[in-house]
Amino acid sequence: MGELALILVGVVLGIAGDEGYSFLKSRVSARRAGRSRQRLERSADPVRHTAHLLEIFRANDLADQLVRTTTTRVPVLLPLLVDHGDRFVGDIAPESDAPLRLLQPERVEFPYRRTVIERQQRGGVTLWDGSLLYALGEPVTDDGLAVGVCNYFAYVDLGDRILHESDAPDGAKPLLLGTFRGFDEAVAGTLRPVVISATATCVFETGDGRREVALQRRSDRVVTARGMYAVAPVFGLEPNVLGSSRSRFGLVTYNVLKEILEEFFDEDELTRAADQPGAAHPDWIFRSEHGRRLVTELDAGRLWLRCTGAAIDISDGSIVLAVLAHFTSPEYAHELGLTARGSWESATAGGPRIEFVPFDGPELTALMTTGTMTASSIFSLDRARTRLSPHGRDEGPGGGPVDGDGPDGGG
Repeated sequence: MGELALILVGVVLGIAGDEGYSFLKSRVSARRAGRSRQRLERSADPVRHTAHLLEIFRANDLADQLVRTTTTRVPVLLPLLVDHGDRFVGDIAPESDAPLRLLQPERVEFPYRRTVIERQQRGGVTLWDGSLLYALGEPVTDDGLAVGVCNYFAYVDLGDRILHESDAPDGAKPLLLGTFRGFDEAVAGTLRPVVISATATCVFETGDGRREVALQRRSDRVVTARGMYAVAPVFGLEPNVLGSSRSRFGLVTYNVLKEILEEFFDEDELTRAADQPGAAHPDWIFRSEHGRRLVTELDAGRLWLRCTGAAIDISDGSIVLAVLAHFTSPEYAHELGLTARGSWESATAGGPRIEFVPFDGPELTALMTTGTMTASSIFSLDRARTRLSPHGRDEGPGGGPVDGDGPDGGG
């Protein structure tokens, strides 16, 4: 009995030791992860970097290349290189790729530093090496912008290089001042990859004469602008082809619809759509109930899309398309307000992940500052307000661009 008791005591002590070791190991891992997140938050503070970028461009007499808002009480200078010619402006025909041209659908692998990716992941950022559209380095023509497909990690690496240069307003800035001196210079330059992104301002008619816009606060799991307000959705554009199959929708329309489903309804399988077992055709993502409903709104003419401008976000080197997604059905707006739950990309402080605020009200204007909202979202909202304002050129769909602006006749 004495030997048995000793054996039992040994077993108990062994189990307790294992559990104690596991507990201590988990505590140490949690503390390390917490320190990594704090270091990442300090180094990538979007407000500080935006202030530095503006100071750098002012000091080098390049402020006239940047975007200034027109619908805020005081014009806001944004760290975005604007396309002064508004060559991307126009209504978007659902089936057309304009204002883009996918010339190289085969993915190109640009080099990147693995240490950059691992540092982001240790800081809690959700990353996988998806596929993004990028500018091929050709000048913008009447047919649009020539694009190809590249690896997402290369974009993350470029953003980290830019972040390093904007960490202080002084010092050498070979990347910022050597590449981003103007929109056309950056688009047709040698820097790779200049990826294509979009900020979609989703405006909803409520049926009582008011309009609302969808906003989110970016979570700490995204690569850029963590904790900042943004329109929903914001995204990098992916190809609309899968193998030999092409979506019935053009590049911008396909991505806007996909991202609305992902960011509003948290349809997780869309996050890595091309990797899903049933992904034999790119349009499989619209088979869900929300997907079918969204496509119905588009087909019925109750959702129309317009590119309202383009700029280069010098905080990460991406080309930003400002897109207006105008929902004219009050019934759909009401349904969306009840069912939109947001996704992992949106933060929550006990409230909804997706907020709906008055489109023309002072609450939205107060948020449109570089200390509160992402620059690309301010740009997209400002252009959408100009488009839908009673003092603008027209009030909505039907007839296309009044000046015949934009590639493909504005379509």
